[in-house]
Amino acid sequence: MYKYREFKVGNNLNSQIILPIHEFNGTKEGLVLGITCTVHGDETFPAFFLKNFFEKLKEIKFEGKILATSVANSLAMSSFSRQTPEQHGKTDLHEVFPGSSSGNLTQRMAHAIKENILDKADVVIDYHCGGSGGRLQDRVDINSLASEEVKKKSLELARSFGTFFIHENNLKGSAVNYANSLNKIAFNAETGGVYLSKLDRDYYLENAISGMINVMRKLNMLEGSFENPKQILFDTNARIEINPNFSGFLVSNFESHKDIGKLIKKGEILGYVFDMYTLQNVENLVAPVDGYLFFSRYSGVLDIGTKAYAIADKSLIKEL
Repeated sequence: MYKYREFKVGNNLNSQIILPIHEFNGTKEGLVLGITCTVHGDETFPAFFLKNFFEKLKEIKFEGKILATSVANSLAMSSFSRQTPEQHGKTDLHEVFPGSSSGNLTQRMAHAIKENILDKADVVIDYHCGGSGGRLQDRVDINSLASEEVKKKSLELARSFGTFFIHENNLKGSAVNYANSLNKIAFNAETGGVYLSKLDRDYYLENAISGMINVMRKLNMLEGSFENPKQILFDTNARIEINPNFSGFLVSNFESHKDIGKLIKKGEILGYVFDMYTLQNVENLVAPVDGYLFFSRYSGVLDIGTKAYAIADKSLIKEL
């Protein structure tokens, strides 16, 4: 049985801020799987995933409950910005959990999510994607700050989502970090993006739905078996970012979902930047080490110092 309700978080000068809450009950009581989407307002693919995932759930029998929000930060989404457009305090919802009922709007949103989803869930998945900068990525993140036991269990579940990359990342202030602090299994999904081609959109959607179905199987919410694919685990020491030293137009050599996971050789040109005033090429972006591409961008305008590409250093990864 499916239910929808809205929780009133607060208001800004011209609108009421709400938290949309979706509850999907299975045939029997069981685990509660919490899913948060659109924590960053320009990362809208997770809401598209959730709509299609719920359509899939109507066709199958499962035990337990899905408790989700399709839009965690409605104010940021309405302005298609990563962070909440407000005057003071921390404005990145991904960094303020567990929030506060008396803080700024961002903190109040976090508190509302905590009260309505995170505290009620047994397992939490915080779903992100590439945002307005035209980012491409396909990985899951586990929290380096979790206890070793919780981290191990979270890794086991994260593997079932099926991405090639599993990144042990510092998730301080996130919904996942809060859930981990309560000894709950939790991980971030970072797949898909905005401005996707139909080919890329369909690829990420199919993988996200099958990944979530396998997560439910791993949790015994759903019958069926699966095998984990070949995967690699890497931490922040293995994470190498390639960022431009000039603002301009990035011409990217890696613009498809098929490029994510490719082994890049040291010295390989990932893309180049040209000056939009002089029309002269000003910089080649080059891989500094051998590694696997886990973050890329579509061609487009890029500011100085903004992450253009990221690779996992081949010498520092762990094969699973």
